[in-house]
Amino acid sequence: MMIEIAEAWDSLLLAQVIKGSVLITQSILRKYIILPSLIIVKNIARMLLFQFPEWSKELTDWNREMHVKCTYNGVQLLETEFPKNWLTEGIQIKILFPFCLKHWHRFKLQPSHKDPMKKRKEPYELGETKKDSIISNKMIHKSSLQIQSIVCTNYSLIKKK
Repeated sequence: MMIEIAEAWDSLLLAQVIKGSVLITQSILRKYIILPSLIIVKNIARMLLFQFPEWSKELTDWNREMHVKCTYNGVQLLETEFPKNWLTEGIQIKILFPFCLKHWHRFKLQPSHKDPMKKRKEPYELGETKKDSIISNKMIHKSSLQIQSIVCTNYSLIKKK
């Protein structure tokens, strides 16, 4: 099926002129009319829905999109350069980093600096923390026992006097 279509195009007298003109028109429409219009409509809709617009992220993604002109055999040319005899030999346009309109962008959350102990996630560190807490609990328990014995001793001495 694809071979038949290619042969049909090749049999036409002005086939390469028509294909090249359509490709360049489509490239210009996509890059400078359709995509910017979609970005504008999407962000206005987000504002009407009381959501934050994402102008900067989408404009940087849109600016990354590149349309590279190639010869019919696939040899890349400069962005402003056209292949020689492109009307008769043909042209291809390769889109690098194609822009894709997203519903919303996910922003990376900044790590909070509130609790440094939450950063410890390795089992060894957690084990050490657990051991430290057991030791400190034993020390607290011993010190409370010592305080109780001192209080009891003082109480008994006061009672004997």
